[in-house]
Amino acid sequence: MKNCSIFLIVAILANGTLNAQSFKKGSLLISVSEGTTYTHYVITDNNTNPGVVKDYNWNGDRDPLFIEYGISKKWGIGLLMGGDIFHINPSTYYNTSSKDNKIITSELTLEGSYHFYNTRKWDISGCMGLGFAGVYFNGYNGDAVNTKYNAGGNIIRLSGKARYYPFKRFGILGILSTYAESCTPDPTKNSLVKLTKTNISGYAIEFGLCYRVRR
Repeated sequence: MKNCSIFLIVAILANGTLNAQSFKKGSLLISVSEGTTYTHYVITDNNTNPGVVKDYNWNGDRDPLFIEYGISKKWGIGLLMGGDIFHINPSTYYNTSSKDNKIITSELTLEGSYHFYNTRKWDISGCMGLGFAGVYFNGYNGDAVNTKYNAGGNIIRLSGKARYYPFKRFGILGILSTYAESCTPDPTKNSLVKLTKTNISGYAIEFGLCYRVRR
């Protein structure tokens, strides 16, 4: 009888632990993070020398915002907004003049997440996102008229996210992701190097904070 009672208590506690999940259907999460992106940056220049390709390895700063909603106890869908900043002078790498000391990339990604390990304190998920990307910097042409490089395209990002909740709603976040994007200038947006394409691939490491608004 004593053994049966112990078994019953353990079963109740185990069931309670399994049901005490930090991510649930109806959960609404907001996450902000900062980190470093390590990239292989490829510039295809068809302005004066058709087909010329320049490639570089750069590090940049990353600052995204992510919102996710739980559509089931395992699956979530979210929106990632943010980008990377490369602290370099564009004129060194593009065939143009620029006083900027940075190149800015942006992304708006729809992301699906599968939460394969989910307890009261821990939430670990694998994610895949598809969306829009952009590359931007200021410059000027041969007549000293201010203009800009504004290229747009698509991005795919695969990531793993780990959240730990020391409090009921506030948590800390770690992200490891890999991505690839391809951007082509839009002549209607006053692009100063209209035939110069930019392809970026690499990975990013981020840390930040998360807050569970609902549930």
